Amino acid sequence: MLLKPSMVMPGLDTVLNDDSVSHVAAHTARVLRRTVPPAVPGIHFLSGGMGAQEATLSLQQLHREYPDAPWAISFSFGRALQDAPLKAWGGRPDRVEAAQALLLELARVNAQASIGQWDEVHPTPASGGISGGRILLPKLSYSSERKTPAAELFNW
Repeated sequence: MLLKPSMVMPGLDTVLNDDSVSHVAAHTARVLRRTVPPAVPGIHFLSGGMGAQEATLSLQQLHREYPDAPWAISFSFGRALQDAPLKAWGGRPDRVEAAQALLLELARVNAQASIGQWDEVHPTPASGGISGGRILLPKLSYSSERKTPAAELFNW
């Protein structure tokens, strides 16, 4: 059995900073220690809306935070591997080699991060920093939920 959870993330309306990766890793490690039995062979994280760089940095930091984890810790490599090469390729035959080279580099970087050995600049072009590739979804905050009558919240 493998688990495929998301990492423990701050709310979508939170401004990310350089400490965000440390906080995500610390809180995720704490939740895993408290809830996942050591008999589970592996935990493969979903992106949970993180961009490629943020997912790779969070995985790397999680290995630093919990180096003696009893499970194999990795992630489902969909977004971290596919987004940038697909954008680089853009369906154009003349961009195939560049997209393939980027895919290989991302595979190397993420393989190193999944064993806690990555410590470089992320190869995703124009990643825009830690939150550059993060998917922003509309979200009700608790204050807006309190202003809305309960009957309207559940009016499906």
